[in-house]
Amino acid sequence: MKKIFAKLKNDQHVVVFEDAEIDSLKDIYKVPNVTLAIPFEIDTRTLAEGEWYYIVPTEEQKEEMLEEYISFGSSALPNPIGPEHHKELKVVYLVSEEEKFFTKMSSRHVIESQKYITFAKNDEKPHLVEQGNSMMITGEVDAYWNGTRLYFKKFTTAQSLFPGIKKMYKEITENDTNEFLSSPLFELKEEMSSDFISVRNRKKIASIVGAKIIDLKDPTTCEKYVEYAKQYNLDLEINDNKIALIDNSDVGTVLGLFGESFYTSEINREKREIRSSRKLVHGKRKRTK
Repeated sequence: MKKIFAKLKNDQHVVVFEDAEIDSLKDIYKVPNVTLAIPFEIDTRTLAEGEWYYIVPTEEQKEEMLEEYISFGSSALPNPIGPEHHKELKVVYLVSEEEKFFTKMSSRHVIESQKYITFAKNDEKPHLVEQGNSMMITGEVDAYWNGTRLYFKKFTTAQSLFPGIKKMYKEITENDTNEFLSSPLFELKEEMSSDFISVRNRKKIASIVGAKIIDLKDPTTCEKYVEYAKQYNLDLEINDNKIALIDNSDVGTVLGLFGESFYTSEINREKREIRSSRKLVHGKRKRTK
């Protein structure tokens, strides 16, 4: 039997509909078309229209990411949802045997109590209708579990739905991150380690280490980046030609160095930081004579 549950902001789970197969509910959630799904990897490309990412978790990873949702598909049900919960929903999810459909809830799903003037059919007199506090259940599928694979379109959304996925991603990038930190370019301060590096920065690090474009072991290369940092007077501590890494913010600045994001404007000679860039490609545009 299909059931609809919700996870609240305090991580408590509640029953929304114990029977989601009644006519008014049975077609809300539909299996998404995941035939164009691609595996989510460290440096996965941006999705094209109609595509999904997927991961195939191990039993341990499955337990960390999905156990709280799977356990409520059995006969042991949590407490029913109450009127006091209408602003507290974090996730709404439908359970159907092995399948799970997840919708991340936000403020746009919350409707406060309102009054409406309506006109009934064939009645010219207005009527006052009051709608109580409500929550929209749109059937949007932000993530889908088919019993083997977990599908999603945005990693940031998947992180909020399944906190364990962050740990999984950190494990995947751990070797690259530690190789990066072991470069003679860096001096690790206090308790600085890979534990303090964000998933976003880990992804960039994995790209740098995997591409092998920057030789982080080469003294000459390291010296060039130290001079680059000094030239732009960046908010970094530099001691004996080593860049001190204190926290994740320092790592982000260093990654900006590696991307050569700091430059001097051609006309005004201002020192600036660019947030995004792409390599120039010449000769592809056909020009009319």
